[in-house]
Order: sequence, then C-alpha cells, then structure tokens
Amino acid sequence: MSANHRTDQPSDQLQNYSGRARLVSGLWTFQATVAGGVSCPGGGTAPSTETYAFDDGTLSGTHTSLHDAECGLEPVMSKQPFSLQLAGPPPSPIQRYPLQCNDVAICY
Repeated sequence: MSANHRTDQPSDQLQNYSGRARLVSGLWTFQATVAGGVSCPGGGTAPSTETYAFDDGTLSGTHTSLHDAECGLEPVMSKQPFSLQLAGPPPSPIQRYPLQCNDVAICY
C-alpha cells in the first residue's frame, strides 16, 4: 500500500504517505507516522500514528489514529471502519500474494 506523491497542500500531506502492508493475524496492516497528523488548538501540528488493517476478502477494515499528549491536547486513540473498492478489473491471472518472502522476511 503506497501513496507517496509530493504536495504542498497540508490536507494532501495528511493523506499521502508510504509504507509496507504486512499480513498480521489474517489482516493486511499498514502503519505510518504522520508528522503533521494532529492539528493543535493554538496553531501548528503534532505527529500521529495511523494504522490501517483490512481483510483482502471483504475489503473492509479499521483505521486507528493515535497521538500522545501534544500541544495541550490529551492523548487520544480513535478507530473508524472503512471499506475499499476496486478501481477496475483485476489483472488476469490474479496473484493473491505477489511477493515471495524467505524465512527472514526478505521479500522480492
């Protein structure tokens, strides 16, 4: 899972970051630390940790957002459900797990 184009718009920067999705307990899980993920009451921003976990069969999952006590705010954890939609037909044949990984989790 990756979305990593550069932009100068703050709202776009909150939605565009990259990382690796890993299969954890049957869910594809992606976590990123977002430098300006929290808006501070007096202006400015603080970091947040964003985690997305989803089932590749149902295309539904949970987005969890965490931040510490920053800029006068209490620490917060919030969870929201989400669903994914296919943007077009998948390639044929479908490779469910396209990466080949060895015993030490090096994938190619």
